[in-house]
Amino acid sequence: MRGVLFTLLVVVLCGVNCMPAKANKRGRAVEATVNGRTITSQDGLERAMGNFGRDIVRDDFSDSVTGEDVPNSFRFKAKELKNFQGTSVLGMLKQYGYLEVALGISEEEIDESDSIVDESIIRQSLKAFQKRYRLEVTGDLTDETKQLLATDRCGVKDVEYESSRAKRYVTSKNKWDKTELTYWYNPEKMTGDLPIETIKRETEESFQMWADHAGVTFREVAEERQADLTLSFEDGDHGDNWPFSGPGGVLAHAAYPTKGWLHFDDAEDFTSGTSDGIQFKQVVLHELGHNLGLKHSDVKSATMFPYYFGYTAELALDQDDILGIEDRLGKGKGTVIPLDGGDGDGDGDGPGPTEEADINNPPRCLEKIDAAFRYDKNPGYVYVFSGQWYYRLKPYDYENNNKLPWYDSEAGPKRIQDGFPGLPSNLDAVVENINNANQLYAFKGDKYFLFDTQSTSVVEQGTLADLWPSDPPSKIEGAFRRSNSEMGFLSGDKMWKYKSNSDEWAVAEPNSNYFASYPYQSISLGFYNRWTWIFQGNWYSVVRNYDGKVSAPYTYRPIINDIGLPMCSEGVGSLTTETKKKCKKELKKYKKKRSYKPSPECLEFIAENYSDSIDVELD
Repeated sequence: MRGVLFTLLVVVLCGVNCMPAKANKRGRAVEATVNGRTITSQDGLERAMGNFGRDIVRDDFSDSVTGEDVPNSFRFKAKELKNFQGTSVLGMLKQYGYLEVALGISEEEIDESDSIVDESIIRQSLKAFQKRYRLEVTGDLTDETKQLLATDRCGVKDVEYESSRAKRYVTSKNKWDKTELTYWYNPEKMTGDLPIETIKRETEESFQMWADHAGVTFREVAEERQADLTLSFEDGDHGDNWPFSGPGGVLAHAAYPTKGWLHFDDAEDFTSGTSDGIQFKQVVLHELGHNLGLKHSDVKSATMFPYYFGYTAELALDQDDILGIEDRLGKGKGTVIPLDGGDGDGDGDGPGPTEEADINNPPRCLEKIDAAFRYDKNPGYVYVFSGQWYYRLKPYDYENNNKLPWYDSEAGPKRIQDGFPGLPSNLDAVVENINNANQLYAFKGDKYFLFDTQSTSVVEQGTLADLWPSDPPSKIEGAFRRSNSEMGFLSGDKMWKYKSNSDEWAVAEPNSNYFASYPYQSISLGFYNRWTWIFQGNWYSVVRNYDGKVSAPYTYRPIINDIGLPMCSEGVGSLTTETKKKCKKELKKYKKKRSYKPSPECLEFIAENYSDSIDVELD
């Protein structure tokens, strides 16, 4: 995708029972009583149920008080449960099987049942959940109960009405009747978070971890029809009756034997070898356990424990997991056979250890710039973010003919998690806080992070709906400083704003984004008071902050030549002789006319071979 990706820079775990569908009919009629009051609509019932009906994954419960935010008495029909949010307490107790056990009917029967749900049923369900996870058993919605329920996890049931025993490792009813299982990656549904090579390597390493303790071989196949197990990344409602709910909450779900699908929520930020985001290998290792026939364990150290508590450097199966897989598939030693006969490196040796170079060593060159900001303190460094890494630029120095910030190679690239702990990798945008020169706003997906450079920590974070409750953007594609008293935030053809004079997060007007003509991916604070930098692969242009008009001397300039960052130019060596001749002619035209835009096939050639220095200063 290089050569077409613009960055606009203004410097600055699980099984089939994953997530019940959200009801669209919020105003549908119901028959319920809560604290003696008659309730006649679904949305009214959700509000009346207080913390039982609220979204506990995304809502802030820091000010809630146990016992004061739930009703004392209530009665409604069990079939109303299917219309509660899957991220509410009632939705989760249904989703994870506790309500079907308390009611004595299956989940499918709940959706059509007139059985009564009252405070005794909910207390019984909460007690079962608390007992399973070794919490204080009260039957009340205690703080530690809410905290665990709100933790990211696998969506498979913990218990079922027909098999509600609570043991340690638990196995499904069905099991595979063969010792070789085939698997297939859906090429149309892979994530942009990780390279396909990383996804395959970590999946195959996870297969091998299970195969080390069971007599089963895993073999990759080229077509879906040949596969026992299929892996894909999905969004929202994806056709299996268990839609994902976006970032947070349920991370993935997988089917028990002899169905073998495995779905990851593509709204999550899956990562490899870093504490940022969600550790992909930990999630896939857990989900494969379901594919092989294991249910959830209540042993916290077990891979099959359903909750995700963060990055684990040394993943390993617990003895509880090993006993479970041996019980399910029998003791033995299996192997993994990818299509290429190896672990992705072509040597045919099967899955090998994770390559530390991918984790600890920066890339040789930058494919693109994600975001950047200028730290408005002496000496005024600029920080550029790309993937998991950030790069420092030294201030411009006109006296030494350094008219632009220049890559500080002595400082070298550093990992974002080391210099900006708490910020995710692959950022969408960054901009400095106009109210505090020691802080910056960073954005990824529908989340924002306020980072303080003095304490080197995230001091505030939330969703975009927290900033703009009435009309939030789905994501911030670019953020920049319009003036000393105003920041702009871009998404689609609109510009949201923050105005420091009135302390207002202003909602966007239609067609208010005057940068919309640039196919950018992110925008952050510019290097200069009036200027915005637009990055396209290994090129950049400079435009005015307040109207987006381009500066002619800075139209389509090579980044490596003017700023010194090592941008990638992989395609140059593969050009044909005829194309090289064409590109040499375009290089001559480019040198004569600064506003000349090269053809797409010559972009990298010119960027690599152009060496004329900039001779016009930005004011």
